[in-house]
Amino acid sequence: MKLERYLLYIMLICIMVLVGCGNNASEKDDTELIQDTEETQETETEFRVEIADATDVLTKTWGAYEDGTHFEIMGGHFSSALIGLPAKYDLSQTTDLVQMYCFPESQISVVDDAATMIDLYNAARFTAGVYHISDVASVQSVVDEIKNQVSANEWHGEKPEKLYVIKVDERYVVSVYGREPLVELFKQKLVSVYQTMVEVEIEEKLF
Repeated sequence: MKLERYLLYIMLICIMVLVGCGNNASEKDDTELIQDTEETQETETEFRVEIADATDVLTKTWGAYEDGTHFEIMGGHFSSALIGLPAKYDLSQTTDLVQMYCFPESQISVVDDAATMIDLYNAARFTAGVYHISDVASVQSVVDEIKNQVSANEWHGEKPEKLYVIKVDERYVVSVYGREPLVELFKQKLVSVYQTMVEVEIEEKLF
């Protein structure tokens, strides 16, 4: 009897040890799963390109073009324009911002920084603007009003074929319209630079 009790005691100890090891392994697996999930989440959210201002957005995008794909542009307001480069736009020149860049006059008050680039000879061929919105709650109304402004504009001669209105990093609104190949190329380069920071809000065929 003593021998049987001894053997039974040994068996119980072995079972307890095995169960304990199983629990430890399970706990270890759970811990590794949590760590893997956290690492995946960090990978998904870690991409970020710092933006200095509206001009920086256009400059980085224009800089992503390959040799031979650039075309002649003017940046900023014509009174202080840069030829061949995007440039900061003087927000005191509100009339030209509305007429040349189709930015809605009703939304100018919420813009605290802007940059533009336009085809040197034909705005309907290519026009792009980046606008930093001072109040994030106003971003959607800016997006919607840009679409309305471009669509309702009276074009003389050539007409733009396509419009994108794109949000970058929450408060930057990018408007680009013109010939479809040029607009698509710009959008492609913008996405290549800012990747997950880009949200296309409006994509529309115009004429």
